[in-house]
Amino acid sequence: HMTRKELIRTIAEEENMTYIKTTAIVNAVFDTIKSRIAEGEEVSITKFGKFKAVSRVGTIPGTSNKYSTTIPKFKASSSFKEDLK
Repeated sequence: HMTRKELIRTIAEEENMTYIKTTAIVNAVFDTIKSRIAEGEEVSITKFGKFKAVSRVGTIPGTSNKYSTTIPKFKASSSFKEDLK
């Protein structure tokens, strides 16, 4: 699997940018996506996919107590799926 460092290094090399500048850009993209989702927005990136937060409800095992949590969800675009074929 590709790590964040490998992703940054690859982008820096492909775009002829410094590792430090590329790190700042990659972090800004990830932080923006996370903060917008936390605010309840959906982040849609054309030809890539959509990020959003979804609520899940469950029951605590051994009790009848319910709980709710919010988790991130990603749905790949149809063009992204086609590229993987």
